[in-house]
Amino acid sequence: MSSYQQQRKRSSLESIRQSLTQRLDELRTSLAFFTRLPVSLSRPMPPADSTKLFQNSFWAAPIAGLIVGLVALAGAWTGSLVNLPALSAVLALSVATLITGGLHEDGLADLADACGGANKAKRLDIMKDSRIGSFGVCALILWFLAAFMCLEALAGAKILMPVLIWTAIVSRGLLPLALRLIPSGSTNGIARQAKGISWLTVAFAMIFCGLSTAITGYWLALMVVVIGQLCLYLLAWRLIGGATGDVFGAAQKIGELAGYLALVGMVSQGTIA
Repeated sequence: MSSYQQQRKRSSLESIRQSLTQRLDELRTSLAFFTRLPVSLSRPMPPADSTKLFQNSFWAAPIAGLIVGLVALAGAWTGSLVNLPALSAVLALSVATLITGGLHEDGLADLADACGGANKAKRLDIMKDSRIGSFGVCALILWFLAAFMCLEALAGAKILMPVLIWTAIVSRGLLPLALRLIPSGSTNGIARQAKGISWLTVAFAMIFCGLSTAITGYWLALMVVVIGQLCLYLLAWRLIGGATGDVFGAAQKIGELAGYLALVGMVSQGTIA
């Protein structure tokens, strides 16, 4: 092999190594954002590169969902050891909330509180406030109550395990498309930072959602998840003229609950067993 060929081979290997390192950093960034797992980047980055890395990391949103779903599954499996569907539901919800740090629940509560604002500026101020109001408390109570009842029913039907993983994947995997299409409702924040997300990033996330749905066969439930999140975005459009990080967090929770409700309905109708 000539020295030129050796140089080209080394250059190709180095390019592959850099590409893999970049993808791993994007995966780590996604896990750091969507979960509280102790992950770190392979190297320090300047602010401009960090923003680009954050935008590119959303292809891994469904993978982060997969990990959250697996953790929830472990909690549900623990409850199943004593044959208590209610305990499986409680443990699944508890560990999923713990591993995400309540990230999406915070968004749901903030958006609910914003419904009490008189105008767009006031609503945005409410959403930035770290305190939770009565609307936010009620929204979280209702969400957890509804989710618990659905998961208890699904545990009793013996299909809780795949449902936990699928809903965690799809409810997060649809977010990149919304980030790409929906205008930001504020001049700063996470949603604004992520506006440079590419169509390639969106495509990978959508493919992952499609594959998980093809494996489970939950196509009807996927339609319900999409409709649920779309209704949430329409509400946000009416309230603040766009979306923020809190809106996307709320969309994840609404999509997840919509999936639960759709699958409970499918079980009751005998569509799935």
